[in-house]
Amino acid sequence: MTGRKPAYKTFHHPHVGTITLTAQAMHLEGTPGQRLGAYVATPGPPTTTPCSCWT
Repeated sequence: MTGRKPAYKTFHHPHVGTITLTAQAMHLEGTPGQRLGAYVATPGPPTTTPCSCWT
């Protein structure tokens, strides 16, 4: 996946809040028209206090 710019997707979760993930997609060999997508969180400390649903 060289030469591609990273894509970002923002989700609004009712308990967690707003999160932005890096998105990547790749073609699957032998499956015309199919792609595999992955969303990855950037490593680092949380920017907000975890919600009560995690305790």
